[in-house]
Amino acid sequence: MKKFLPFENAAPSHDLFEAVFLIFPPRKFGELFISWAEPVQAEIPELAAIDGKTVRRSMNGAISPIHIVSARASEQNSVIGQIKTEEKSNEITAIPKLLSMLCLKKALVSIDAADGQKAIAEQVVLKKADYLLAVKQNQKTLYDDISLIFQDAESKTFPVKTEDITVVEKTMAGWKPVSTQSAMPLNFLPGGRSGRIFNVLGKYVRYGKQRKTSDKTRYLISSRNLIAQEFAKVEKILK
Repeated sequence: MKKFLPFENAAPSHDLFEAVFLIFPPRKFGELFISWAEPVQAEIPELAAIDGKTVRRSMNGAISPIHIVSARASEQNSVIGQIKTEEKSNEITAIPKLLSMLCLKKALVSIDAADGQKAIAEQVVLKKADYLLAVKQNQKTLYDDISLIFQDAESKTFPVKTEDITVVEKTMAGWKPVSTQSAMPLNFLPGGRSGRIFNVLGKYVRYGKQRKTSDKTRYLISSRNLIAQEFAKVEKILK
């Protein structure tokens, strides 16, 4: 800590920090933290990842474990805001509160699939930012629609080509494809999709031991017209 603050004597002890945090109102501390982070936010977040985590070893007898929803500037690896929820199921109500505290203009905001609700997506857009949401199988209708669109495009029965990029890594056996990112702007789809809040579909495939098999396929939607290279960059930061 002496690298950051000019302590005349030793840095504060663990016990002193504990004593201060015990008497300091958590909500007030949160407000001060957001205020302190605002100048940092102005320079950040090219990519802001919002996700909820349960604090390790925070459960104590009858006390429920602490669950925190945080906004992290991924490229700088800095937390720019966080809010406590009563439990993981309450993330959907905590995220709008967190978004309202943050300066996100021109940022790309990534939110976990379980929290990817339309109202939250609209709030991100109102903050003059863009969102990137993962779509998983529990969002069945949307997931199936996107899956069919990519299947049609890949089978060439669909009059649209996806824009793809394959990422390779060097292994002991040589260079091996490890993932493919695909992007499809919605303005290429027949009939147009201007009524939708998202503008581009993405597909991420991570390969298994053999080139033609995969152990992970993920679909994404974004309000920003991302290309495949940008999906690959975001995936690398978030994984």
